[in-house]
This record gives sequence, structure tokens and C-alpha cells, in this order.
Amino acid sequence: VQIFVFTGNSLSNDKVGVYGLDGSTINANLISGELPVEVLAVSGSNLYLAGSFVGAGGVDLYSTSGLLVTGLVRGLHAPNGLAISGPNLFVSDVNTGIIGEYNAMTGAVVNASLISDPAGPTYLAISENDLFVVNPNANTIGKYDTDGTFINTSFITGLDNPQQIAILGSSLYVANQNNGTMREYHPPTGAPI
Repeated sequence: VQIFVFTGNSLSNDKVGVYGLDGSTINANLISGELPVEVLAVSGSNLYLAGSFVGAGGVDLYSTSGLLVTGLVRGLHAPNGLAISGPNLFVSDVNTGIIGEYNAMTGAVVNASLISDPAGPTYLAISENDLFVVNPNANTIGKYDTDGTFINTSFITGLDNPQQIAILGSSLYVANQNNGTMREYHPPTGAPI
């Protein structure tokens, strides 16, 4: 198992590195250069980078060995959430409040406006057929079916500027920026663990 990390402080000094679970460096410069990346996601041997590329937001597909495969999705405003489920890639665009669904290998549009969430959706996570959406403006996590069916925009409430979100095993983890905490929840019910 490897961990992919994006770091950078300017468009010419950005990089994606890969590390072992023990923190050992495998390749600190797997991808480097002008990488206006907001978020990354890994699925199998595919690495997805989302951000603003030459004035147009989009998603690029790389191999986990660092080779650019293709510019996958373009025409987004401010993509900053990615989640992959099987052949589908879900991308949130915080400026438009839209979550779109695309083919994860070709970038073909499945549904460019799968979910419209005016609260400003950011980070995403998927567990089975549930899509979890961070809404930092409302301090909530919303929960939808992956087909876009509404379930609950306030599935988890009382957060403190939630940022990153992840599913690991049977737990949903949420990082809260303002108070520096990581909280754990039960994905089917939203109950704290």
C-alpha cells in the first residue's frame, strides 16, 4: 500500500510524491512542475489530479508510476472533490455547486449535473452506493445515492469547518479545520463512533 501526497508552494515547485505506510519515501518527486492541483484520488493503478489547468478547471489521469495518461475532464470552474466508484468518477465544483459524474477512463460525461448543492460541495467520499459530500459553508456532510437521488443534505451536522473526508473500512472520517480534530462516524447512520 502506498500513500500519494501533493505538496507545493508555487506553480513551479508543486509535486506529487509517493510514500510507504511507515512514512518511508518511495519517490518524493513522482510528478513535479506546474501542478495547480486541489485534490487527488487513487483507484487501482490510476491517479487522478483535479485543479485549474491553464485557466480551465479539470481532471488529469496519470498512472501511479507518474506518467500522464490524458487530460480527462475539462470545462470545470473550481474542481476540488474527487471520488471513484467502479467505472465512474465523481467531481465536485465548489464555484458552481455541481457534482458531475464522468467515465473514469475516458472522461465521457455520464451526468454533468448529477447533484446541485448550493451550499458549495467540496470533498467527496464513496461507500458502496452512498456519496458523502462535505459542505464547509453549512458545517455539514450530505449523503446521496450515487445515482444523484437526494437522501439528506444534513446527514452529519455540528462540524467545525469540515475539510477532507475519507472512508476506511466501516468508518467515515472527517477532518475539521477550525478545531484541528478528526472525527469518526458510522456511514449508514451518521452516528459518531
